[in-house]
Amino acid sequence: TAEQINDIAYEIEEGRTKLQSEEIVSELVHSFLLPEVQKQTTREKVKSQQRKHLLAAHKVVHKEGEGVMAMHGQPSSAAEGKATEDKATQEGEEKSTSPEPEK
Repeated sequence: TAEQINDIAYEIEEGRTKLQSEEIVSELVHSFLLPEVQKQTTREKVKSQQRKHLLAAHKVVHKEGEGVMAMHGQPSSAAEGKATEDKATQEGEEKSTSPEPEK
């Protein structure tokens, strides 16, 4: 039963020497903590490598985007003015439809 197992576990624990306790701790460190640290180190290395590739890809995409924009020309100042005017009108409408705070 569970009580018998519990009693046996307490007997073993009480009879354990300091050296045996240190061996148990050593086994736990070697079987769990060291592999966990190695996993974390590997994850950091992978993350660093991926970051390098991600930054390189970002630079390529950004340069190609600039090239496309240069080929097709920048938006005209009239189109920019219209877009700015539309945005201001839209913001004004949002403000007028929102309820005013009570004082």
